[in-house]
Amino acid sequence: MKYLDILDLFLLPIYLFVPFFFALRYRYRFLTDSKDRFFFRNGILIKIFGSLSALAIYLFYYKGGDTVEYFTSVEAVFNYLWKRPDQIYEFLSQSDLSKIMDTDFWTTKSAHRYIISKATFTVVKLGIVFYTLALGSIIGTYILTAYFSFFCSWKFYKLFTEFYPNIKKSIGLAIFFMPSVVFWGSGLFKDTFTLGGLYLFIYSVVQLLILRKFRWSFVFYFIFSFYLLINIRSFFIITIFPFLFAWVFFSYFQKIKNNNFKVIFFPLFTIVIIGFGVVAFQVLNQYMLEVSVDKIESSLQGFQSWHASLGGSAYSLGDFDFTLAGYIQKIPASINVTFFRPYIWEVNKPIIFLTFLQSFYFILFTLYVLIKVNVFKFFKIFFTSLDVFTLIGFSLFFAYVAGISSYNFGALDRYKIPCLSTYFIGLLIILYKSKQPNTIEKKF
Repeated sequence: MKYLDILDLFLLPIYLFVPFFFALRYRYRFLTDSKDRFFFRNGILIKIFGSLSALAIYLFYYKGGDTVEYFTSVEAVFNYLWKRPDQIYEFLSQSDLSKIMDTDFWTTKSAHRYIISKATFTVVKLGIVFYTLALGSIIGTYILTAYFSFFCSWKFYKLFTEFYPNIKKSIGLAIFFMPSVVFWGSGLFKDTFTLGGLYLFIYSVVQLLILRKFRWSFVFYFIFSFYLLINIRSFFIITIFPFLFAWVFFSYFQKIKNNNFKVIFFPLFTIVIIGFGVVAFQVLNQYMLEVSVDKIESSLQGFQSWHASLGGSAYSLGDFDFTLAGYIQKIPASINVTFFRPYIWEVNKPIIFLTFLQSFYFILFTLYVLIKVNVFKFFKIFFTSLDVFTLIGFSLFFAYVAGISSYNFGALDRYKIPCLSTYFIGLLIILYKSKQPNTIEKKF
């Protein structure tokens, strides 16, 4: 086959077992908790399974697709730079290759959309690192991408299990075994790197600014994750920033003893949030939509009509009034479709049935938490626990953006993966805290 050769068969056991051997050595040397050991070992395996499953489906079922085209672009750029090492800095320092005029390169690879866009070319540049380490093997490249995904997920897991060791198993299941995340967040996709970037961004901000621990590795994680998010999908920064900022601000605000200072600082917080709202709207237009304010309506109309034309797995949020009031009106429907749809009567394909099972579980677990905790206590914990507010607040905001812009269950299943684990962990923490009435909540 075009992408698979004898080299892949030779390198497969090497890339499967050699890194896994060192990972297991780390596991037995540094991890003493049985749950940590379980999720470390099986987290790696499930990521590799997800990455190779996505590769196999795109190669043998779809006969191509974006993840295959990413690899094609990685291979083309690498082969060119192998022959022209003097061009390495020029190529890799560019945000994209649209301005590269070297005719030798363009004759080997036509003006492909994966290397003339900043977002996709960022993925290509990262893919080149894994491709090089994998000696050009497509299977090796995907396995190493899975290890990257695991590393970011592991940091996120360790952060919240240190806060809540009593629900470590549930948190681990939510991070490593969420079906959509396993498939879409492990292979050579934009989604893998943005999800990893999101996890590292949250991890580094909490370590540096909330727990006030300083290590150069935390600084590196912050810079690297910010680079990933701002270059691949900058609206991730917009969706997480206000909630992380609130977490940081109030974690310091709670420690202020002087009420006069509190009176001064709280209005400052309000001003920053309002200012952020203005900046967020501008950045969303510039980086996410890449159109003027006047074109937002036609852009969303384009999303809706295009996905609706696909039939089958398309969904609708009803009539859309493209005004500020219309956007606000669609908040419940957008969040609902992201977390709780498709319903059983909307399933018409086997793959959509799997999505239904996940969504149905979200419905059941959300109702269970609301009933078990009761609505009043649920919202009390939500508004008084900074970590819960950050996780669920981000999840709802992101779910709104994903739901209002996808209009296809297949596309939505992919776009929504950043908010699935965070939403679930937020619910787990609420359920846990509701059972600790006589305990003083830990302030972060």
